[in-house]
Formats: sequence, structure tokens, C-alpha cells
Amino acid sequence: MSGCLTVKSAGPGVTLQDLGRPGQFGIGLSPSGAADRHALLEGEVLLSNPPGLAAIEMAVLGGTFEFSSDTMVALTGALMQASLNGEAVAWNACVGVRAGDVLKIGAATSGVYGYLSVAGGFEAREELGGRGFHGIAKLGTRVEAGDALDFGSLTNGSGALMRLPDHTPSNAPIRVMDGPQTQLFDAETRARFAETEFIRSPRGNRQGVRLDQSGPAFSTGAQLTLVSD
Repeated sequence: MSGCLTVKSAGPGVTLQDLGRPGQFGIGLSPSGAADRHALLEGEVLLSNPPGLAAIEMAVLGGTFEFSSDTMVALTGALMQASLNGEAVAWNACVGVRAGDVLKIGAATSGVYGYLSVAGGFEAREELGGRGFHGIAKLGTRVEAGDALDFGSLTNGSGALMRLPDHTPSNAPIRVMDGPQTQLFDAETRARFAETEFIRSPRGNRQGVRLDQSGPAFSTGAQLTLVSD
């Protein structure tokens, strides 16, 4: 049975996302898609959905959502405060909802991108091979208060409530590899780069994340404009 989700309120970074639009670089279109693909796929697994369906992505802040019919939903990704009809619900798990239920998702307490997946996926028009929001290309759907989002049929026939094991934060180092411009920097600058401690900046998007550091900038000394890779 299909249904509809009514958006009562939504944070500024709430969109519909899927696995993106691969293979479109030839027309100048980046793949985009979910910022945390792993979390999106976890939601699909919890609901026994096929991969590639659209889910609601929430950046830092969620929203309030009312359901028109019975279904199952999954909450994955960045840990956010969530309640169903005022009762706390588990994250990284799926839960059954009934017609008229109201799901409230607050601010993230850990991480950035959280996902609300629904059994059968959210219905959205496919454009250039994807359904997700792509702001630069003006494709897809930004989720805002007052929207009514249709979703598909229940695919998890057993209706079983499942939960993922708790995630263990990783402190593993980030690997760095040489790029086409590496040799434009002298050995001293490259060594300083390798020894510098970086902090993730709040600034970031689907193209990349800025890393801040307190020392002097890294320069080739030749006033070259380097193209981002």
C-alpha cells in the first residue's frame, strides 16, 4: 500500500537524495547524490528496499513529518534526536508507523547527514538518471514545509523491526596521494603539509570538505592558480 508523508517543518538542508547521476560528466554534470552513501544504503537494507530509491537527507537539522498511512521507516546516518508521537525512537533502526503518526527529528548530536528512508522509497520524477536534489544543476527536490511526498508500497513483507549494530567512531588516518600538481610544491612545503594537523571546517558540500589549519598557507611560491581535482 502506498501513502503520503506531509512535511510540517524542515531544516534548511533537507532534500530528497538517491545514489546520484553517474556517467554524466560528459555533459558537465557531477554525480551528486547522497552525501553519506553508506548511511543511505543502510536504510534500504533495514527496509528490504532495492538500492537506488530516494530517501530524505537531513543536514544537521531534521523536521516534522506526518504519515497518511501505515508503513515502515528507517533512521540512519548522523545521530539525531527523534520521537514518534512524543516517544523516543531508536536511530540506525527501522520502526513501524501508522496513519496519523507524527515523526519529529531534531538537531544532530553526532555527525552531519541523517537519513529518513521509507518502505518502497519516496516517489520523485527521474531526471538525467537520478531523483536526488542537485542544487547547481537545479534538478530534483528540496524538501520544505507544506510538501506532500508520496512513497511506494511496503516491501518488507515480514514487517520485522531491525536495528543495526552500534557504530564505532573511527580515528583512522586519512590517506593522501600525490596529485598532478604535487611536484609544484617544494620538499619543505610538502613535508610541512604531512606534519600539519587539520580540522574539518563547517564549510563543505557534495564536491568536497574544507580542512582548516592554523599555520601559513601552502603555496608553490610561483603565484600559480591550481585547478581543483
